[in-house]
Amino acid sequence: MSIFKSALRVLWRHKLYVLIYLVMMTAMGVIISSQANTGGVTEYTAAKPNVAVIDRDGSQISRSIATYVSGSGTEVQVDDSQRAIQDATAEDAASYILVIPEGYGDDLMSAAADGQDAPALRTVISYQSAAGSLMDIKVKQYLQSLYGYASATGADQEEVARLASDAMSREADVSIVDTGDSSVSEALVQYFMWTEYPLFCSCAVCIAVLMKSLNGDDVRRRLLAAPTTSFSRSLQEFAACVVAGLVAWAFVVIVGLAFYGQALVANAPATAALLSLPSLAYAMVSVGVGFLLGQMGVGEELANALANVGGMVMSFMGGAWIDLSIVGDGILSVAHLAPSFWATQAIDKVLGIETAYTEAGVEMWGCLGIVSLYAIVFVIVAFVVGRARLQRS
Repeated sequence: MSIFKSALRVLWRHKLYVLIYLVMMTAMGVIISSQANTGGVTEYTAAKPNVAVIDRDGSQISRSIATYVSGSGTEVQVDDSQRAIQDATAEDAASYILVIPEGYGDDLMSAAADGQDAPALRTVISYQSAAGSLMDIKVKQYLQSLYGYASATGADQEEVARLASDAMSREADVSIVDTGDSSVSEALVQYFMWTEYPLFCSCAVCIAVLMKSLNGDDVRRRLLAAPTTSFSRSLQEFAACVVAGLVAWAFVVIVGLAFYGQALVANAPATAALLSLPSLAYAMVSVGVGFLLGQMGVGEELANALANVGGMVMSFMGGAWIDLSIVGDGILSVAHLAPSFWATQAIDKVLGIETAYTEAGVEMWGCLGIVSLYAIVFVIVAFVVGRARLQRS
């Protein structure tokens, strides 16, 4: 195993690349991913959307409705005009706008007394979130309460409004019970996607430089003089490359789980293990690329350039730096040709997985299989290229 050990020593002599591409870029991934880490929720807080009420009635009923809506949200002022209402909706200044028509209070009381349907209110709900729709449901519940008290008691508007307000002001106690967090944090997912770049660059550059050193004329002549077969030499060289890839992968995974996956490891270790598999498969792709570059005799400067450009392209195509749902169909079709795309898809499948044998689990293994095929192809091509260069020399 002297060739294997010698290869590892050559790798260690180029530890500056490891520091730059792996350690520093991984640290940058930790910093960037921290912005997506919202942390755990320790108490319940009801959401309060921006609301506006235009009261054209001024009755006790309409005032109670306006008070309820304002208390359930954050009130904003909107002028009583069609243009102002449209602007507030388009600019998302108000998620829910309620217009109470003139005479609504009397109409509601009359409908309740006669057993007819309650009159309708005009509502304008923003399409940009579900907050307005949820507010509309709450307002309808309040109107039902007004209608019910008016129908059952026959009281005046002031008394009906008081009864409905008292009833709707009662709230159930809400508390959050910590059952152990087994979910995958958004920061951890973002981290694993980001670190596709340092994984690719560190493995590709270090291994390309290693193979370039081993394929030098003087070193190659000494290796050929050693009492080993060419297959054994190639196997030991490739084993050193795999070790480099495994070390890079282990470093990335350990750092990510240490910062953003401690609860996941404690409560769902199987999920944490599955989440690390796409990075492992992608690390082997990076090993294959570096092995191929080295067998082609690519120089150190060119290897750096190719690894950086290739790493950025791979990260972009994988969706690490931009959401692929907003790109065109042409770019998305090209992205399907990149192993990083399938590595990212495997991560997405892990998020919806229950067991490794569910539909999402089967899809995850399929994505990992595609990434692994890329790695195998790169390695096979590298061996063929290396064999051809050896025969020519």
